[in-house]
Amino acid sequence: MRLILLSLFFGVLSLNAQDYPFKVGEKLDYTAEFNNVPIGYASLSVDSMQIINNQKTYRIEFLARTGNFGDMFYKIRDHINVWLDKKDLFTHKIKKNIREGSYRKKIETIFDYEKMIAINGKDTTVILQNIVDPYSLFYLLRTVSLDEDSPMIFSTYENKKVKEIKFKVGTKAVINSPLGSFTCIPVKPFNVDRSLFKNQGSMKIWFSEDKRRLPVKIQIKLKFGSLTLLLKKISYE
Repeated sequence: MRLILLSLFFGVLSLNAQDYPFKVGEKLDYTAEFNNVPIGYASLSVDSMQIINNQKTYRIEFLARTGNFGDMFYKIRDHINVWLDKKDLFTHKIKKNIREGSYRKKIETIFDYEKMIAINGKDTTVILQNIVDPYSLFYLLRTVSLDEDSPMIFSTYENKKVKEIKFKVGTKAVINSPLGSFTCIPVKPFNVDRSLFKNQGSMKIWFSEDKRRLPVKIQIKLKFGSLTLLLKKISYE
């Protein structure tokens, strides 16, 4: 089933997976700052193609880690894997291991779209449409037209509940990163009822305007500060 809300509210740039501006083997490396202090590194990678629920998926890996210096201020050890539908990039499975300061969380959720349920351990939650996890936005939003005047909305799943996510597309800006300067389009997803991320967090992503649509800058505001990632390297295996 195609992502209904996506087709209604996004102008799709690429209809075929082979036309996506990313491919298996792409790895994006980032510098990481917490409250403007360099503390470590992060990476986003399209790890492989895997079969989940008899569907072909991209296995996406997100890593964020502080170094020895950063550990003294706010220790981060985040490891998230997301399995995205090869055709429409909605989420089939997500596995999170979050360690941020004193916060700890491990969770694994599988989305069964034939039964329209989310399976989290022994618990199930009814879902009415395809789910998009916040971490999949780094790839999904690379394939759509970002228009300030177009409303954007879809559903996500967190804490065994389905939530509605909306977007605010900002004005183009030049972002300076260790890899160079990029003209970018900022996008801020938000939950209309509460913060998008755990621990009262929110997120903003700056996508390059070129055909690669790179997530050049990622800013995640957490309860005790702001984590900023700047693109420093692109590699392909």
